[in-house]
Amino acid sequence: MAETKAPTVLKMTEHYKQDVEKFKRQWDTFSLFTKKLKALIEEMLQSEGLKFHKIEARTKDVDSFEQKILNPDKEYKEPIKEVQDLAAIRVIVNYTDEVEIVSNLLKKEFEVIYHEIGHQPEEQDPDRFGYVSDHYNLKLSDGRGSLFDWEPYKEIVFEVQIRTILQHGWASISHALKYKDKHDVPIPVQRRLNRLSGLLELADEQFLAIREDVTLVAADVRKIAKDEKRSEEEEQSPEHRKRLRVALTQHYNILNTDPEDIKFGDLPIDTITIENWLDESPIFKTHVNNATDIGLNISSSKSIDILNIDIKQKYYIEERVKNAFGQITRQCQRLGIKNIQALAETLNYISNPFLKKLYAGLESNHYPTSFYDVHLLFILLLRSKFEEFDDYDVTLAGIPDGIARIVALITRNDFWESNS
Repeated sequence: MAETKAPTVLKMTEHYKQDVEKFKRQWDTFSLFTKKLKALIEEMLQSEGLKFHKIEARTKDVDSFEQKILNPDKEYKEPIKEVQDLAAIRVIVNYTDEVEIVSNLLKKEFEVIYHEIGHQPEEQDPDRFGYVSDHYNLKLSDGRGSLFDWEPYKEIVFEVQIRTILQHGWASISHALKYKDKHDVPIPVQRRLNRLSGLLELADEQFLAIREDVTLVAADVRKIAKDEKRSEEEEQSPEHRKRLRVALTQHYNILNTDPEDIKFGDLPIDTITIENWLDESPIFKTHVNNATDIGLNISSSKSIDILNIDIKQKYYIEERVKNAFGQITRQCQRLGIKNIQALAETLNYISNPFLKKLYAGLESNHYPTSFYDVHLLFILLLRSKFEEFDDYDVTLAGIPDGIARIVALITRNDFWESNS
């Protein structure tokens, strides 16, 4: 028996060595394919408007390929075709419902060879070890595979994993612990890991629930902000108005006030209420019109989503805008500006002279004269309360350093001139 087995092993080993050499020659092709896939999937998700966390791409290295095909538990006839993760993409999303969104997009764009549905929590055994993610083995669709740029890769099967941030964290840490199966783990450690796995799953569910709650509150704030601009004939029903106001008093913990009496101006300062004030406030619209007449270009912070620019540049802009909203909220709390009405009163001043000086200062120093509306709001707040600020606060609001210095200098001079 030993005599008949040895030549087979030798033969298979020689066969696999040829495959390893073949893969080594083709590695650059697989690497380029992986990069093209990453760019394609990024473009797909961007066009869908999905704000994912990260996309990772990996081409299996030659050593890993060799170790995989020499695994005695599995025999390959054509390893390069049968090993289906030589090109691999990992999509990391923020919320659990986005896993399904990505999954549906992949199924539309590619041919599904295999989908490991057991990686989803509702489909796994309650005592299954580890936290989960969604795995696909895919090929290019016939349509894309017929295109000139993609034709060389039309027969390659590749892997895509979809995970939430917490699922990815679990996978990374469990990999570092070198535990891949519950039978590898001592019982006490297994219990601790299972508890952690459950906590992470619960956390994912709660993050999704919080996002949905915030979305509902944002919709209610928009309704109450717009409702106050309508004529009596257009007003919502009393029952609907009452439901909105009860929900908002509960969310914002507004005490000692009848929900029926709550107005938009009574709501505290946060990103949601500021966004709606920017859209609905006559006072702010006057400031924007003044700025535009002078020559400043003011864009809505909501327009970032439709910008046709590189994803990294878009994220950079989004971070600057988030910083501005956060800084306005923090500064209003520090200054005792407790609600939207107080913010409106603080900014109810004639801004033309100041904005003219700001435009001239930026122009003379060859700086851009464009701002997002939230940055203009911060600058107007800065001008009204300059003695309460320092120059660093301007940079914290997401305004680039050079422009921030000009803004601080002009604001300081105009403030003291007006108050001398």
